Amino acid sequence: MAYYFHRTRLDISYILRREAAFRRYNTTIEGWKGARFGPVNASRPIATAKMDDAAREGDKIVLLDAVWSPYRLDALAQYRRKGLKVFAFIYDMIPAMMPILAENNIGFFFHDWLLKSRERVEHFIAIPASCRADYLKFFGEQGDASSVCVLPLAKTRLETAGAVAKSSAATGVSASRFPALHEIAEVSQPVREAAFAPFVLCVGTIEGRKNGWRLLVAWKSIIDAGLADLPRLVFVGRPGWCSSALRDFLEGTGNLYGYVTMLDSPSDEDLAFLYRRCQFLAMPSLYEGWGLPVGEALSYGKTAVVANVSSLPEVGGDLVEYCDPDSIASIRAAVMRLVFEPGRREELEARIAKAELRDWDDVARDLLNILN
Repeated sequence: MAYYFHRTRLDISYILRREAAFRRYNTTIEGWKGARFGPVNASRPIATAKMDDAAREGDKIVLLDAVWSPYRLDALAQYRRKGLKVFAFIYDMIPAMMPILAENNIGFFFHDWLLKSRERVEHFIAIPASCRADYLKFFGEQGDASSVCVLPLAKTRLETAGAVAKSSAATGVSASRFPALHEIAEVSQPVREAAFAPFVLCVGTIEGRKNGWRLLVAWKSIIDAGLADLPRLVFVGRPGWCSSALRDFLEGTGNLYGYVTMLDSPSDEDLAFLYRRCQFLAMPSLYEGWGLPVGEALSYGKTAVVANVSSLPEVGGDLVEYCDPDSIASIRAAVMRLVFEPGRREELEARIAKAELRDWDDVARDLLNILN
């Protein structure tokens, strides 16, 4: 399920020529084209058919990507008139419910699309229950809503090529005798340098919604109080919008006295290495559609400092330490508990070890149940 989900997302980015979507994987649109489709064999042309000709009454269309562009509305309306059932994923309601956290004027497009979608989309699939609640709240003020159900995502490890390809024969190092040396065989030098000392991991686009500025201020307040034995902070993610406060803070403090490292779009192998090596994850976001890094951290046996808002409690359950994302003091207290309170982190890690975490097979099975 995870493979097809991400492959479809990248296929759509390829069609729309969104180069940024491929940077995380250290490739380009043309690189994806070659890897995905291979060289074109002119002697065997690809058979194609128009959607209007191929679609039949009762067929189901599942829209996995963000589909709220105005130009798609007419096509969706036509499919409904032909008797097709249209399912559309909603990953979050941020542009409508908290538009100040959304880039540019996306909120206006999203608002209009939601209102017009009622006649075009038969069933919405919300990733978290909190998204479904926000959707129903939106339409409680705007009129009748389409049907909407919930499909939680997985809490599972990254699918890394290195986990399969890296062998003792490939590295020339015995994995059983020298596990630490074997582990870094496919880890980049910047990531090795970031992990030289104990650290806390922050994963996600560097933008205001992720609340990195408050996290940094909380970190600084702990250090300035004389508690210098604090883990370093490693931020993993590409630069996004509304991040000037964070950048200014880092420039003004020398990357918080050297406690902070920024890594832009590492490979999945690098990220898996960081998950394995970190003390815990920090995700004090102001709003999330799901919070995939929290689930990923749990799958590696690591707990997290997590905001008690939107979908994050659905992902973290009783396995993480919660904070109020609007309160620097609350974020600071949560960090202090995991770093300095004897046994607290070990207690949560023991719970994680016993927890049954949802995987992509569960997601696929539930999606089929929804579609049927």
